[in-house]
Amino acid sequence: MLLIGDGRLRKALERKAGLERITNVHFLGFRKDVPQLLHATDIFVLPSKREGLPRSIMEAMAAGKPVVATDVRGSRDLVENGVTGILVKLGDVVGLAQAILQLIHDPELRLRMGEAGREKIQAYSLDHVIKEMSEVYARYLSSNR
Repeated sequence: MLLIGDGRLRKALERKAGLERITNVHFLGFRKDVPQLLHATDIFVLPSKREGLPRSIMEAMAAGKPVVATDVRGSRDLVENGVTGILVKLGDVVGLAQAILQLIHDPELRLRMGEAGREKIQAYSLDHVIKEMSEVYARYLSSNR
């Protein structure tokens, strides 16, 4: 497991992993090479309590990774449960673990969800957003004349 980013719980989690001799968790901290790290992974997990529109999920979907996330605003706007990933109830630790294990044990499902996510995230590409914004501006600018 790769834990990317820094937060107020990082030191406590590192201590816990050390005390319990959990050796397959790597605390990477702040990184600038996230796209390369995503390509080395199989599943992206974001168990947040709250989100805006999470860029990290967008990056994971663009990299073709299935997403496991909590069913909170922002994450649910991007992740289509059962299609591009799996949404779990906030605080449902068992459900989170089950979702991860389901994807670990089903490579075809990982691939299918990853591809569906890559397809869905195209609507958020810079080219698509610029085209839509240009159409909005053109419509309003022409109606004000």
